Amino acid sequence: MKKKLIKALAVVIGIAGAATNALADKLQDILSNGVIRVAVSLDSPPFGSVGPDGKPTGFDIEMAEMVAKALNVKLETVGVPSANRVAILVTDKADLVISNLGITPERAKQVLYSAPYVNTVLGVFGSKSLPVSTLNDLSSYTVSATRGAAATQAILSRNPSAQVKQFESDSTSATAFLSGQTDLLTSSTTTVAALKKQNPNKEMELLIALRSSPAHMAVRMGELNLLAWVNSFIYYSQLNGDLDRLSQTYLGLPLQPLQLGLPTR
Repeated sequence: MKKKLIKALAVVIGIAGAATNALADKLQDILSNGVIRVAVSLDSPPFGSVGPDGKPTGFDIEMAEMVAKALNVKLETVGVPSANRVAILVTDKADLVISNLGITPERAKQVLYSAPYVNTVLGVFGSKSLPVSTLNDLSSYTVSATRGAAATQAILSRNPSAQVKQFESDSTSATAFLSGQTDLLTSSTTTVAALKKQNPNKEMELLIALRSSPAHMAVRMGELNLLAWVNSFIYYSQLNGDLDRLSQTYLGLPLQPLQLGLPTR
């Protein structure tokens, strides 16, 4: 009987050890391996795009470079479509997402969010000649949207009959609007500001403000040490002026007020 109990205890300890290994400390892994894999979108200027020299550029790209430098490790960027930003973490193909990721309760079931590092406003944009001022009006006009994006969800949750045409990335949804395939575009004020610079003859007025949408980084569930480090990094970057510098450089605006200190779990 005693031998059976010892064997059973050994099995339990073995299972616990396996679980501990499965939840290895990602922060320590990054420091030990000397590499951090950061998922970024390259189809969402001014946060991420491919520059004239063929290299990634944008707010989120520089944030990723700053993270790697602060950790004193090599940066490995992983390009990801907007719709797959959560999936790439869940499948452990990246250690950290820095991709203008808005917070939603559904996403929060799958990943841990950091404190915000920049603030934007989600809205519906188009010609001011259109009689669009409420979400009910979107039943009569087509809206170009990015699949899985917070702005898309904000519209459909409040008006399921809205004529929303969903595309797989920010760039394709913007192209659909710019080419006249849709009447309207739903996106963020910062993304639209960049589109206006590239398309000065296209009218893109804010017709409906949906809500404020701060951008957050994200890590896998359970990676509390990495999350704590990321939150400290964001706070430090605000204190030393780096976040304001990035906002001025890429968004043309001073850093908008942030509600720091999103609690960890």
